[in-house]
Amino acid sequence: MIRLIASDIDGTLLHNGAAEIDPVIFEEIHRLKQKGILFCPASGRQYHSLRRLFAPAADELTYLCENGAVVFGPGNPGQLLGKTVMERERALTLAHQIIDIPECEVLISGVNTSYLCPKKGDVVDHIRYFVGNNLAILPTVEDMPEDIVKVSAYCPQGAVEVQPVLGPKWEDEFHHAIAGEAWLDFNLANKGTGLRQLCKALDVKPEEVMAFGDNFNDLPMLEAAGCPYIMDNAAPELRAKFPNHCRRVEDVLRTAFDDLKAMEQEMEEFKLSSIQSRILGFLWYKRNHHEKAFQKELESEFKIRRSSVTSVIQGLEKHGLVERRSVSTDARQKELVLTEEGVRVQRQVIERIEEMEKRVNGWLSPEEREWWFRCVNKIETGLKEAEYD
Repeated sequence: MIRLIASDIDGTLLHNGAAEIDPVIFEEIHRLKQKGILFCPASGRQYHSLRRLFAPAADELTYLCENGAVVFGPGNPGQLLGKTVMERERALTLAHQIIDIPECEVLISGVNTSYLCPKKGDVVDHIRYFVGNNLAILPTVEDMPEDIVKVSAYCPQGAVEVQPVLGPKWEDEFHHAIAGEAWLDFNLANKGTGLRQLCKALDVKPEEVMAFGDNFNDLPMLEAAGCPYIMDNAAPELRAKFPNHCRRVEDVLRTAFDDLKAMEQEMEEFKLSSIQSRILGFLWYKRNHHEKAFQKELESEFKIRRSSVTSVIQGLEKHGLVERRSVSTDARQKELVLTEEGVRVQRQVIERIEEMEKRVNGWLSPEEREWWFRCVNKIETGLKEAEYD
């Protein structure tokens, strides 16, 4: 099941130079929260900057900040769940090398404050008001008053021009990644290590994570997630790594929920809840494979409590779809068996599902279909478990 959705910001949630999140995203975040699924902005940005960007839902989110070096939980302020600190002397040496590059500025990051030794005055307003960081001015980099989690080169002429100069010098000590057109970030973490810290703190398994990204600094996060999506605007070599592509994150989230809703409406015609229809399908599978089915097996298969399974089975019995039969070798055990009416209804359900799959098959390639159904199934499982927990 999906319990956590992590998404990059620039180029993923923000497109074509946009500075504000589409309100549709906040609608989807609220829908996720109601079903027990957390949303996590994952960015090279600072915690303060991310909270401002996601203000309508800020307290509901988890945050993967500074390219994974800082991780916060929900709340205001959220609990600091992870911090990966750079070795101070080496980080300051890197900062001096950035300062020595003409037209480059150095930004040194603590947990929730960025520190600048500006060579030009206009960079202060750019970082404070456009980027949105908590910002402090330092006389020298040696005056940095807290642990260093990230050192960034701000290069208005383009980070790709500076990366060949700095990257090879420091690749044995720090991770580095181009984060947007003008930023080259160095730290000991990456979005993958940050995501794993968040998952550990929240007791979420990697396979329970859906992630979206578009750039090379998103690659570790996408590789760490069980259900990764690469954006259509990503570099060809990144798109080649992941079969599942999308144009907009909100389209994937909305379509997933709309498909689940449509399927639930289909099930309503048979007077079945979603979990009842899934258990009916499981019993159909057992019947066709000449295997016996018992309540305890349903508890394990669907990861729901005994009382919930009992309630679902009683509902199916009331509809005349399932009956309990004593096992000849052990009278205490009751086998769950589809009735003739249960078989008839399940056949109709399968026909409806096949019709829906045909529609989807016309839109997607085989690889996209495989990933799509995998992700939808995880989301569906999470929603239903939340419904019956």
